[in-house]
Amino acid sequence: LIKQVNADQVAEKLQRNLYVAVDDLDVEKMTGKWYTMIYDPRVEQDQCIRTECKLASLFVNPENFKVKLLDQSPNFASFSTIRHSIRASDGSIRISHGIGRKYGPDPFSMLITMGQANEPCPYFPVKVGQSLSDKNENYKYLVLTQALKQPTIVLARDPEEFNIQYREEVLDYLTRFGYWKNPLIGTELLNTDWSRCNKQELFYGQIEEDENEKIEGIKRIERGGLLNQLEGKEKRK
Repeated sequence: LIKQVNADQVAEKLQRNLYVAVDDLDVEKMTGKWYTMIYDPRVEQDQCIRTECKLASLFVNPENFKVKLLDQSPNFASFSTIRHSIRASDGSIRISHGIGRKYGPDPFSMLITMGQANEPCPYFPVKVGQSLSDKNENYKYLVLTQALKQPTIVLARDPEEFNIQYREEVLDYLTRFGYWKNPLIGTELLNTDWSRCNKQELFYGQIEEDENEKIEGIKRIERGGLLNQLEGKEKRK
């Protein structure tokens, strides 16, 4: 079959139809909490995956999948990621660390890793949802994908709001541009039922409190070490 087609034509068509360009992303509009609404079951076995993005100038608390901006300019940014999820096998909480970078204003110039061993390749945004009432508000949803549109995930600010206002347009986009179904093996993306995940909010909140205590403890140790160094210098004088 491969011999019967023109490889150059296939490559050109694939490249032309592979992605739909997304405008230059405003990293600040990605700040805040996210929920994974649609995912690929071939690579994602965890449940109740949450996301949070915050700028480096703000104090950052770990949440499910957190993005902490380390450096930012109009066209470049670097941020760390922390992702919290529930293991389907035993109900325990998994925490993964990754990193994201924005390299410029062009489409696909932002790459984000999830820190998962089975997802070594980075994701990049191909569609963002603007607020229906205020274009200056944070993005309402993100569609992230990898090479060849597999795997693909959709993150939303609020599950209920997403289901009412944005789900239909996102499903149309995923279906129309070939993200929803894998053309090679026929698998499809799945939806997350967040009504079954609400009980996990307490566990995530406890993790946040514990992490805050650890951060404060580290800061106290660092301050104490610095103070000891200064006192040592004064004594040597």
